[in-house]
Amino acid sequence: MQPLKWSSETISKTRRNRKARRVGNKKLLVMKFSFYRFFTFILVFTLFSCQNSTSNGALSIFSNPKDDLIGEFSLREGGIVGLKITKEDGKYFASMLNGGKWSALYQLDDVKEEDYVKIFGDDWKSYVSAGIQGDGVGIFKVKKGHQYKNHTFNSGYFILMSVLGGADIYKL
Repeated sequence: MQPLKWSSETISKTRRNRKARRVGNKKLLVMKFSFYRFFTFILVFTLFSCQNSTSNGALSIFSNPKDDLIGEFSLREGGIVGLKITKEDGKYFASMLNGGKWSALYQLDDVKEEDYVKIFGDDWKSYVSAGIQGDGVGIFKVKKGHQYKNHTFNSGYFILMSVLGGADIYKL
């Protein structure tokens, strides 16, 4: 191996090459930065544009499945509103229409796993995606068309009342 000979020409070429590489790196960094800015813009735009979409939208990946239970419900498809579920400060509340007046809001809490098993059986995770309960009432998002025991879920939503039993409810 021969020792390197440093001449002024070799040094100037090396400096030019380093400078060229740095410029090249800067261009590459600018290109990467622009790509990431573009990717971030597309991601944010997609998420915000899907904000008002149904549960099949892109935003639902990041949202709480219980948020599908927010809304107005009836015992018949296209019927009169009889139940309202709202969300305030991360908590869910229900109000029922009784005698033409809405009842006071009462809080609904998460359904415990053992309660899901008591109500829907061991394989509940295959057809129940969300549930909230309180004061003897439970509202559940279920797989439409699924049959459990002697009941077929026709609407995709199910209400269970400790006094009256269970029934399909329809989101309006």
